[in-house]
Amino acid sequence: MPFRSILAAVIAFIALTSVVTADGPIRVEITSFQENGNHIIATITATGADGRPVANLTGSEIKAGIDGQALNVSAVQSASAASNAMGIVLLVDVSGSMTGDPINQARAALGDFARSLNPGDAVALYSFDAKVHLLQDFTSDRNLVNQALGKLQATGDTALYDAVSEGSRKIGPASYPRKLIVVLTDGEETVHLDQRAASIDAARQTAVPVIAIGLGRQIDRGYLGELTEATGGNLLVATAATSLRSLYQDLANSIKAQYTVSLGVPDSVDRSVAGKLTISVNAGANSGSAEKAIGPLAGARPPSFSVGLEGLSKTGKVTERSTLTPVIPADVAPVSVEYIVDDKSLATSTEAPFGFDLDPAVLAKGNHVIRVLVTDVRGRQGEWQAGFASAPAAAGGKAGLPVLPIMAVLALGAAGAFVLKRKRAPTPEPHYETRIKPWSGRVSDPGEAAPEFQRIERLSPPPPPPPNATLGSIIVMHERGVQGGDLQAIREFEIGTSPITLGTSPTCDIVVVDPDGRIAGEEARLWVQKGRLVFHKLTTLSAMAMEGLTSGWLFLDSGEELQVGPYRISFQAHVTRENEYEARVPLGENARLRDMWPRTGGEPDRLAPSPDY
Repeated sequence: MPFRSILAAVIAFIALTSVVTADGPIRVEITSFQENGNHIIATITATGADGRPVANLTGSEIKAGIDGQALNVSAVQSASAASNAMGIVLLVDVSGSMTGDPINQARAALGDFARSLNPGDAVALYSFDAKVHLLQDFTSDRNLVNQALGKLQATGDTALYDAVSEGSRKIGPASYPRKLIVVLTDGEETVHLDQRAASIDAARQTAVPVIAIGLGRQIDRGYLGELTEATGGNLLVATAATSLRSLYQDLANSIKAQYTVSLGVPDSVDRSVAGKLTISVNAGANSGSAEKAIGPLAGARPPSFSVGLEGLSKTGKVTERSTLTPVIPADVAPVSVEYIVDDKSLATSTEAPFGFDLDPAVLAKGNHVIRVLVTDVRGRQGEWQAGFASAPAAAGGKAGLPVLPIMAVLALGAAGAFVLKRKRAPTPEPHYETRIKPWSGRVSDPGEAAPEFQRIERLSPPPPPPPNATLGSIIVMHERGVQGGDLQAIREFEIGTSPITLGTSPTCDIVVVDPDGRIAGEEARLWVQKGRLVFHKLTTLSAMAMEGLTSGWLFLDSGEELQVGPYRISFQAHVTRENEYEARVPLGENARLRDMWPRTGGEPDRLAPSPDY
């Protein structure tokens, strides 16, 4: 086979399903692709116009994206890096048809191939006739590889399927960052014909590319083609044994031109559907790029989209019936819009313009939280929420009770209470709660003698917790990682009365990773107060990283959670005497809504920040 034909075949072996573009002198190939959660490990090959590897590429010279959305290139390692070694399983057909020149040419080609690899690359050698034989386990010692190659002797049948299965079992648990199976055969399976599908399935499950080299015209093209397609490899055909040496040498050069690229996938990229991965290289005046079709990520959920709302008063007060209309991006095709007030669904609209009439008369007077949940034809969702105050006007437009007389009565009552208080001058009492008990028998106090009276028992509060006591736990969950089954995506932190910080800075107590840049270096401070988690946001980046929160404070009861960028944060309070005591002192209905609501003029701060903050 002419050299140019061999080189073209070698370049094609790494193509997999990628498409190469002729942007410039650099030829880029995507050789392998692994995805876990929001992280991708891609192996690429970059060669110049002369077929030699492009050396010393850096992260700034490599760009990547999925369907036009940029990915974060977090690390780049060349094939020559000691930490980026490749493990290669070589499967060699030594059936009777390989007798003579074919087996001699195969020994020479494989010896040159092993010597041309990077020093850290390891090779395991198998031969197969009627059975499969391990001649050399993984080693980077080229002398041991040469000794094993000397044991290649042609005889017997062809156990091709068994060889592929055994090679897959060998490469699967190997700890090398890059892996490859290369099988050389000149014929068809003659031993275990029923193992065809099982061998392909075993190779597919390893997620390691298989390069099949077919020698001569008697190869099983159907099987080798299905095997390489299932694993993302390729089938190369040499018509003569003399072509093997040059083919294996160019194969080694292509392996040495590889780079491993670590990519971060932002949450805005929809991995619930198939996409197109693009990787480009720009080194000086030379450039090149490659594309690869990638399937949907198992368990991935479509990303959310932004939603707005029109019709709600800018003052935050609703005094009369108001028509609300969602503001939906032009590229979103909604199928339903649900309106939720205080976690109660009021209505779901399924027809444009998806409006809803909000009537304050059906709501209790006071503060509320409204959520608008939009679902599109693909199942994606967008959410908007805000607080508002319901203050329905008097029925029929009639005036209510006269304000001035009421104010006068209240003022007189307050003055009288103040005088009585000054006269009684009670001594200060500790904080306590009251508990109502039925009258049960005669007591010494005459005021409690009648059954219609009740007795009030005062309880002393428990002692305060020790400083910095652990009062609860914070569970931080990266949603994309959890969906991908990564247990490392869930972390737990202890928390007490002393504030801890959360953000992307390494100096924070809770460090999170945010490829989209929606979370600041120091995003928020958190501590436990009165049995609840206090979340004080320190920045107002990118339309707020927390879902719908427009003020700087949020208070979570045990078991509640909030969204911060790509993370869900849950609070779990520890059961302590202080918690049990404060649980008996209710804060009243809608206490959490009042905490979320910004104070207006003159209203006291019902929950001041921790003195430790």
